[in-house]
Amino acid sequence: MSEENYLYKEKIQSNSTLLLFVVLTIVFLISGLWRMITYSLDSFAMVLFFFAAFFLFYSINYRTLIITITADTVLLRFGVFKWETPMQEIMICELDDKLPNAKKYGGAGIHFMFIEQRYRVSFNFLEHDRVVIRQKGDQKRVKDVSFSTQNANEIIRIIKESLG
Repeated sequence: MSEENYLYKEKIQSNSTLLLFVVLTIVFLISGLWRMITYSLDSFAMVLFFFAAFFLFYSINYRTLIITITADTVLLRFGVFKWETPMQEIMICELDDKLPNAKKYGGAGIHFMFIEQRYRVSFNFLEHDRVVIRQKGDQKRVKDVSFSTQNANEIIRIIKESLG
C-alpha cells in the first residue's frame, strides 16, 4: 500500500516505557547470572533468566506503535503483533477517557480486559491519550479496540468522516 492511500499514519514511542523494560531486563539478567555463579544453574536461576528474556522481548517488541488509517481499515502494529479493524465494522470512535485508573495505568503493551461488560484489546503506552473503537457485531469476541495516540481528536475526526 502506498503512502498516498493513507488518511493518517503515526508512529509513537515511549522512552519511559522502553527504559522500564530495559532496566527490568538488566535486573533479571544480573540476578540470574549472580544466582548461577553463586549457586548453580538451578530452577530459580532459570526463572530469573526467563524474566530477563521476557523483558528483553518487551523492550524490542513494544518500542513503537504504528497507527495506519486508510479509507478501508484501521491498522495497529506493535512489533510482531498487529490488529486490523475494517471501517465497515466500526460502530463508534471516541476518546477512551472513562477507564478506571487500575486499567488505565495497568501497564504498557497489549492488554485484554473487560470494560462495561465488553471485551477489549488495548494497544497502549501510559503517557498518551487513547482512542477506543467500538465494533459492530455480537458474534465477535473482542468488541472494542483502544490505542494510544498523540493526536486523539484528529484520529476521531478522520474515522468519523470515513464512516460518513
